[in-house]
Amino acid sequence: MGELILSRIAAIAAEGYHIFRLVGNDIDYTADGIRTIKGRSGSVQHLDALDAGHVYLVEVDVTGNVIIKYPQWFEVYNETGYDLTTQPQIADTIYTGTETRNPDYAGQHLPKYLSYFVMRYLESAAPGRNLGGWFDPYECTYNLTSYLEQGYLTLFAKAKEVTLFCLGSLIEAPDFRLFPAAVGEMFEEVDEYLSELGNPIGVAAYRPGHSAGEDNLHSYLGMCGIPFEAHMHYPEGEKVVFLAESAADDGEIVEKMKDSLMKGCDVVVTSGFVEKLGEVFQHEFMNVCYTSRKAIVSEYAGTDNCGINIFGKYQGEKPVLIPQMSFCTNDVWELAAGYGTGNNFPIVLRCTYAEGHLYVVTIPDNMGDLYHYPAAVLSVIRKALCAGLPVHMEGNSGIQMFLYDNNKLILRSDVAYYEHVTLHFKEDVKMVKELTTGRTYEVKDHELTLQLSSCVNYVLSYM
Repeated sequence: MGELILSRIAAIAAEGYHIFRLVGNDIDYTADGIRTIKGRSGSVQHLDALDAGHVYLVEVDVTGNVIIKYPQWFEVYNETGYDLTTQPQIADTIYTGTETRNPDYAGQHLPKYLSYFVMRYLESAAPGRNLGGWFDPYECTYNLTSYLEQGYLTLFAKAKEVTLFCLGSLIEAPDFRLFPAAVGEMFEEVDEYLSELGNPIGVAAYRPGHSAGEDNLHSYLGMCGIPFEAHMHYPEGEKVVFLAESAADDGEIVEKMKDSLMKGCDVVVTSGFVEKLGEVFQHEFMNVCYTSRKAIVSEYAGTDNCGINIFGKYQGEKPVLIPQMSFCTNDVWELAAGYGTGNNFPIVLRCTYAEGHLYVVTIPDNMGDLYHYPAAVLSVIRKALCAGLPVHMEGNSGIQMFLYDNNKLILRSDVAYYEHVTLHFKEDVKMVKELTTGRTYEVKDHELTLQLSSCVNYVLSYM
């Protein structure tokens, strides 16, 4: 395939045509095989493609951009020929696949929030050079909204442009007859407010370029109303830093964490991060360790005094299988727990470290079971993660929230029924205005409760 593609590129160049945009698509050959070597004039490109272990070289006249189009499966780039630490510096620009399709019944099992998160993650890999998002209609016929949501979230992530793949399918395949008209209406809608949104902000989530672990956890948590801003490099100076298991692959992570905590930042890690760091975590930070024991929980407790006491009994939707985290009581405190018989198991742990705080969040064996944590438990997780943000959400899972640096936010519900959420503002906000309708809401005591319709975008400005 690579030899055929490159021979066609060479033939086009030989006919005297100028190639203004040369895109390496992930399905044709791996981006790891793309190399660009510019001449002094910048007009001569040498491009080789890796195909079945063979390297093909072609010289073409490219007067514009050579683009690497990255797929959405960033969690397995290491195994599929992609390298975000070097390749974005080789190409002129990059492009981002944002397909999520059907999270439940497709092989890639991608939470819908990934369409937003992957755009922001690749933007951190090539700041200012991530040209846009690319999505397709495949495996979306079960629900037309699932196709449109890919586009909405791509644009909410402030993509410079959108590519609809593939034109032949969209205009010829009877399966997708309704899709072109619907996506056109989506663009009309977003044009009404997109320019009013500032720069995206969120919980600083660090995922090194060469890392793996707890695949797509950020997107599962994003489906629980936690907005993230992805970082391929450690986000120094942030008020809160989130570290999933993949962050433990950074050989300098211990010193980076210590530096943040010494400066008064909070660091939130997962049970998977604790497991991967092993005894180093227990020795350097917190008397907590990941055990081989499991627990099935469906009832939960909280606290209102920083873990000195736990209280209440909150019912989850379904039983959830979690790892049992061992911790030293009276040194480390439970902020949320799952009840067992004559016992309870930590869901959120907290301790003080230097000038900051360190949290451990227990992730279920099936990360999708985060959706079955009750609202009271999700609120504990949100408060810990969103402490540095101007607003956080209270409510059940299935609600996405997108924040911007100019007092704008978007709420979007993916549950199939009307749902209520409460926004908690840090500052003394008096009023919230819905940009699409002009409707205004009064904020009382820093709180506002809204009823959301399924798959509708609530674009809000607060003041």
